[in-house]
Amino acid sequence: MKFGVQLLPQQVSWSQWRDGWLLVDELGFDSSWSYDHVHAPRGAPESDCFEGWVGMAALAALTARAWTGMLVSPVTFRNPGLLVKMATTLDHITNGRSIFGLGAGWHLNEHQAYGFGFPSPGERVARLAEALQITHLLWSADGGPASFAGSYFQLDGAFCNPPPLQRPHPPILVAGGGPRVVRLVARYADVYDCWPPLDAVRERYAALADACARLGRPMEQITRSLSVDFAWAPSARQRQEVLEAVARAARGGDAAMAQARLLLGGADEMARQLEEQQAAGVQQVILHVPSPYNLDGLRRFASEVLPAFRDAGSPTGRDAG
Repeated sequence: MKFGVQLLPQQVSWSQWRDGWLLVDELGFDSSWSYDHVHAPRGAPESDCFEGWVGMAALAALTARAWTGMLVSPVTFRNPGLLVKMATTLDHITNGRSIFGLGAGWHLNEHQAYGFGFPSPGERVARLAEALQITHLLWSADGGPASFAGSYFQLDGAFCNPPPLQRPHPPILVAGGGPRVVRLVARYADVYDCWPPLDAVRERYAALADACARLGRPMEQITRSLSVDFAWAPSARQRQEVLEAVARAARGGDAAMAQARLLLGGADEMARQLEEQQAAGVQQVILHVPSPYNLDGLRRFASEVLPAFRDAGSPTGRDAG
């Protein structure tokens, strides 16, 4: 398995985000991830929240070895052609160690507050489909102009030069859980990311296998990635405190679902959970780390858990450059 870390860029200072990012690289994790939100999705909307792309680009320039990815950009914020240009620039910043993550968008509050609009779920997935087509079109144009006439997005002689360093293009990650999203993954993505619970993950993987078979695409071409909330808690008391805090934070929502998304415990407990995830077909785990960052927990995970599951290399099996 491969392991990435997403340090949530909210309710922290720039120096805390930067120093944590550098530690992730130093500890030998395979990838570091930003998020694309303008309001903190976990916490009050007035909470501090850095813009993900600008911060990620600055941090990527300081990174020595880990791959860098966006988990994920909603297609509701920006024109997808602009996003592809941004992702291409990031690929050069990282010397070919970048991953381009896209999703349909979900956080209602920030869409309303910033005037982005929040279409129906069906329209957001349709926009994601067009964005993925545009991504492939721009990255396959080989220096020439690209045109696209969609229901939501258009290109008219658009150039994407210089092209990305990675060939044929940086890995494309798509995140989501619905059946239409899974079918888009089969057609367009190199990495598929979703959340537990594992019963739902197994169902999505079965649907992905079926969609790939219908397209004649080997499912092995798609890296299966799982996002989890990282909670290093070696003692039973600490684990109970985490579960209680998660239940309180749910505020009447689905506390059981939030708890199912946890990678919780010390080395032994986490190893058992990772073994179960691996048996379900997970090939990459991305640890979402809330603030204040538990950097000691990350150090302990890197030394006590990661070596037993180690699979060195890029998050998609590619070499950089």
